[in-house]
Amino acid sequence: MAKLARALPALTIVALAACREEGPTAKPMGKVSASAKAAQTPTVQVFKVKFDPMNNSGVSAEATLTMRDGDLTVGLNAVGRIPQQIHPQHIHGFDTQASACPTLANDTNGDGIITFAEGSPIFGPVQVDLQPYPTPENAAGSTHYRATFFANDVPFTASELTQKTMVLHGDFFGGSYDPSLPVACGLVEAVN
Repeated sequence: MAKLARALPALTIVALAACREEGPTAKPMGKVSASAKAAQTPTVQVFKVKFDPMNNSGVSAEATLTMRDGDLTVGLNAVGRIPQQIHPQHIHGFDTQASACPTLANDTNGDGIITFAEGSPIFGPVQVDLQPYPTPENAAGSTHYRATFFANDVPFTASELTQKTMVLHGDFFGGSYDPSLPVACGLVEAVN
């Protein structure tokens, strides 16, 4: 221990001398311009979706979407889905107009149910297929989903995302399970 105590001041002097010989290699933080700092930080845009149930499904859901450099990450939590059934879920939209959630006014045959065919002209075609589709394993019908889609699989920019909707599908209709039946829909809204 005594040898280490005597050697420590000598090591400190050698280390300081080595630093002085090489010279400074980086600018102090206070001298980095604000634009340079912004260029170093990737831009992340955050969006939220609050779903409304459709077709008396009782489904309750919320989603958070983030976009960074064109990559899209989707986190989705839902309850009230049919246990042991596959539930398709998508981001829908158009290229030339805003997407919306259908209402009973879109029930063209008057049966009180908005089918995929009746809702599609309102929310638009599938633009991002949120696979793998969840299958609730519990009686509450809860699902938890998270996936990232790379920029080449996302046909829109972050600024266009607020023109899209998210639709959850899958419920019983006419005595059998219809995986395409819309059960919840929500508009994508920007957070930042």
